Amino acid sequence: MMNENSIDTSLLLKVYDAIRVVNPLEKSVIDDEFVENEKPSCCYDIWDFGRTCENCISTRALQENRTVMKFEYTDEKLYMVTAIPDPSKRQVLELLRDVTNEHLLEGMRDETSEKIMEKLKKLNQEVVTDGLTNVYNRRFLRERLPYELIKAYQDQYPISIVMLDVDYFKHINDDYGHPTGDQVLIELATVLKNWIREETDWVVRYGGEEFLLFMQKISSKMLKERMEALRLHIEELIFCKDTHQIKLTVSMGLLNQMIVNENGIEKGDDFIHLADEALYTSKKNGRNQCTMVGAVEEKSIDLPD
Repeated sequence: MMNENSIDTSLLLKVYDAIRVVNPLEKSVIDDEFVENEKPSCCYDIWDFGRTCENCISTRALQENRTVMKFEYTDEKLYMVTAIPDPSKRQVLELLRDVTNEHLLEGMRDETSEKIMEKLKKLNQEVVTDGLTNVYNRRFLRERLPYELIKAYQDQYPISIVMLDVDYFKHINDDYGHPTGDQVLIELATVLKNWIREETDWVVRYGGEEFLLFMQKISSKMLKERMEALRLHIEELIFCKDTHQIKLTVSMGLLNQMIVNENGIEKGDDFIHLADEALYTSKKNGRNQCTMVGAVEEKSIDLPD
C-alpha cells in the first residue's frame, strides 16, 4: 500500500499493470505495487540485472524534471516504463505497462527471450554510450555519479576521479587527419576500459580527447601507482599501427576523496572540477605526468585484492 507521503496512484492502476515509487539517487524502493510480497531492496532488482541500470530513466527524470520513458524485459514480458518525477520529495513515480503483445518494438514479435534481452540492452546502452569510442558519455556520468557518491558515503569508502587528456592531440588531427585522430581515441578508450575493474569502475568520454575514469575503494597510494603504470603503458604503445604507427603521451589529474558528511554527496561537479584542476597542473608542468589531489590512507579502508 502507498504510504501517506507518497504519490497517490489509485487511478493509475486502472491504466497501468504496475506502479511503484522509487528514490533513484539511492536506488531504493519507497512503495511497490509490482510484487505481491515484500518490496525489493533495490529498484533495479525487478529486472534481474544484479546491478544498477545503465540507462536509469528515473534519475534522468528527477534531474531534468521531466517525464522519461524506456522499455525493459522480465519474466518473458516486455514493459514500457514511464518515470514521472516529484522533485519536492526526490521521488519518482514509475508506471509499468505490459506491452508484450502490442509489438511496439519493430522486429521483436517472433524473437526469443534472449534476443529481446540483447536488443533492449543494446538500445539502453546506446543512450548512455559515446558513439565513437564505445565508453560511457556525459549523460551516464551525470546520472550515475550521484548514486556512487551516496553509496560511498553510506558505506564509507573513498572514490577516485581521474581526468585524462591526450597530449598535443591537435597535432595528430593536423598531421594525419581527423579519421586517424578518431581511431586513436577508439584505441585509447579500449586501453582504458581494459585497465579498470569491470565490476566497480567505469570510463566516460568527457569531451574531445579528454576521458574521466571513476574508481572506488582504493587509497591514494594505490591510485597513483595504477595511474602511473597506465601512463607508462600508454607511452609504450603504438596506435594505428596498421597505418601510421602513432605514439602518445597523456596527462592526468587524480582525485582521491572520502565523503565524510552528507553535503559531500551533492558535490560531484566540485570533485570533477578538482580533478580537472589537477589535470591542468600536469599540463602546465610539462605534460606526460600525473598530479594528485586528496589523500586517503590505506589503513583507513579495506583495499581490494
